[in-house]
Parts: sequence; C-alpha cells; structure tokens
Amino acid sequence: MHGNRDFLIGQSFCQRWGIDLVDQPLLRPYQGGQVLILHGDQLCTDDIAYQRWRSKVRDPAWQQRMLCRPLWWRLSLARAARLISRLRHHQQAPQDVTAAAVEDLMAAHQAQLMIHGHTHRPAVHGELPLQRIVLSDWHATLGSAVALTHGEAGDSVALLRLFREQDRVVLRVWDNS
Repeated sequence: MHGNRDFLIGQSFCQRWGIDLVDQPLLRPYQGGQVLILHGDQLCTDDIAYQRWRSKVRDPAWQQRMLCRPLWWRLSLARAARLISRLRHHQQAPQDVTAAAVEDLMAAHQAQLMIHGHTHRPAVHGELPLQRIVLSDWHATLGSAVALTHGEAGDSVALLRLFREQDRVVLRVWDNS
C-alpha cells in the first residue's frame, strides 16, 4: 500500500520482490462487518500543505514525469523533500487525523474497525463497533503490526510490537492499557 514516501513503487518492483501492491482503502471482513486498512495520510485533512503535496505526487501524470527523470535527480528531490519535512515538523506541532475524516470514511465503507499508520502514534482508540488502531513507524528496533485472525470462535485482532531483546528482534502482543 502506498504511503507518503513510497508513492512511486509500481508493479515491476512488486513482482521483483514477490509482494502485492494493494489499493487503499483495503476492506476485509471482520466480525460480521468490515475492517478498513489504509495508510492514513488522507485523514490529516487539517494539514492543507501536506494534502496539496499528496494530491500532486499521487497524480499519474506527475509520477510519469518523475519516473522519466534520472535516478540521481529523483534521489536529490527525495532528500530535499525529506529535509523540508523535517524542518516543517520542527517548526510546528505534528498534525493528527481529524475526527470528521475518520468518521466519514468509516461510515462511507460501513466499517467497524480502522487500521492505519502515518501519524505513528500507536494506540487503540475507542471500542468495537467503532474502533481505530494506529500503528507505529518502523525502525531497526521498533515497529508494530496487526494480526487479523478468522477462526471458529470468531474474528480477533491483535496489535503486535517489534522489540529488541539483546541481540535479537521479536514480535509480541502489545497491551495498550
């Protein structure tokens, strides 16, 4: 699923690495309803500058123009964009999702559970039938994931955290309380 930095990844990359590129939002059945899975950047509707940037870089014509540029040029542009992003985050408080955007998207898809990243403030918000799980960002020693399980006893969801323990990294169920 494309995020805010990997929007140029295409099918040839995915085929080479044996991964599937999925559109967002991704809907899956869950406890008789729907779970909505998305990157989450479209939920930060109060961040007007970012939404303008997102609209620009998601445009297929803009993407094609970028992919025609030499790799050194694209890498320079990426470094400059990352620097601007860091400076912007130091100058102002990070934006979060807006409640209206979350509610509208969940209602539009009749979802009872939403899973996203982007803001990387890991937490479980609310309770079913309207619950939202926010995943952390990934580093070499920290990250999070969600395991959705369909079984005879019903569907369940577990938030998993990546931890470093001495010389190894492990995934454990993360207790949000």
